[in-house]
Amino acid sequence: MRDPGRVQRAPENFLDAAQIAEVQAGRRDFLRGAFVAAAALGAGRTIAAEAGDPAILNLPEHSRSLGQPVAARHRSMQAVLASTWRWLAPTERDGLAALSVFSGTFGRDAAEDVAGASLASLATLCERSLLRRVPDHAGLSRYHVHELIRAFGRERLQEAGRLAAVEQRHYDHFARMVDAAVTAWDTTEETAVLQRMRIDHDNIESALERAIARGATTDALRLVGGLFAYWIYSLPLEDRRPVIERTLCLPSDETADPAIRARALNVAGYTWITIDRDKSIGLFAEGLGEYRRAVDPIGEAWTLRGLGYAHLIWGEVAVADRLARESLAMCRAANDPAGVAWSLHDLGECAFARGELSEAKTALVGGIAVFCELGVGFAEYRSRIMLADVHRLQRDWPAALAEYRRVLAVERTTGFSTRAGELLWSSAPLCARRQAPVDTRPAQPASPVAVDGRRPA
Repeated sequence: MRDPGRVQRAPENFLDAAQIAEVQAGRRDFLRGAFVAAAALGAGRTIAAEAGDPAILNLPEHSRSLGQPVAARHRSMQAVLASTWRWLAPTERDGLAALSVFSGTFGRDAAEDVAGASLASLATLCERSLLRRVPDHAGLSRYHVHELIRAFGRERLQEAGRLAAVEQRHYDHFARMVDAAVTAWDTTEETAVLQRMRIDHDNIESALERAIARGATTDALRLVGGLFAYWIYSLPLEDRRPVIERTLCLPSDETADPAIRARALNVAGYTWITIDRDKSIGLFAEGLGEYRRAVDPIGEAWTLRGLGYAHLIWGEVAVADRLARESLAMCRAANDPAGVAWSLHDLGECAFARGELSEAKTALVGGIAVFCELGVGFAEYRSRIMLADVHRLQRDWPAALAEYRRVLAVERTTGFSTRAGELLWSSAPLCARRQAPVDTRPAQPASPVAVDGRRPA
């Protein structure tokens, strides 16, 4: 058992002559870093690592405080890492270098798929404090590489000529995850898939940035189109506008499936929908043309609904209603039940905007029935909010209150919070009329959190 108040002593031959000279010159912070690194090699783990310190070698701040130039300190730590590198087995070197392509934390499956790192290699790297094990929300292991070690590993990867290949494997792994989210939309699997995307969001974003940087148009469009499933739950879509714009500005790839670009154009249309009418409608119109070129009726119907929603936002209810009816007919012909339900929802919104509450109620109830059958919680939630508003305006207080209570209960269990404040504002007067208490405690945050009610079929 190690003394928790002491750092393990390094072997005498661990430091080279230049490093010993630094120690003898009184560079105490370097001595600490070198000894910690040595302990990682000679004894498996360090006290700092056992305490959960991810920055055992992060000494630039210490060097500033002692007046030593940061660049010199960085060179010293590079020398320590180079010594550490020589102690590793070839498979451990290859694995650690490849792990440098990850951003944030990563799971065991990703480490094996992308870096070829076995569980035994990961355990060894953790024991030597070159890798840190962290628990995820389910109590499983995830891993993190300190930034200094990451930079060192990336240099080794470049020297070996392996960087491009490993980054491509990184992209392929996380692109498959995004594709799974597209498939899971409007199914009972949606929540689990989006939860995993939340955990790996740093890596997905870095894969997107690298695709844009290398000019890989189709790769970048594929991620932008698929990430819509996650973005609408996690942050305002307009925050993603810059990266979407950079993606759409990449050179066109005429050999790619037109549906890939169409999906990204629709995502862009949603980001502009409340800001610039003409730009939003133009993006949806371009996406519609691409889906037609791809002969994708389900994608075409989704685009019609997006285009209709843009018109509805800008008060053009008749156009929105017509487009929703076109979408409904296409979805019925394509046997797309989720698309049928969303078309009914949109027709309900149009009728609501016209003040035709009975018609709105009929459309919304029809859509809710399909959503319930499919087990699509968010879609049902959105439609029930609108249905509660219809009951309230019809002065059907018991029905309105029942719907508001149901929706608020869903918010507490799922984290959906699209209109929480409005719901409380609307339900409180109804409770007062009935002299029934309303639970006004804020819904507990959960992930994913919905921030946009528009979703693709």
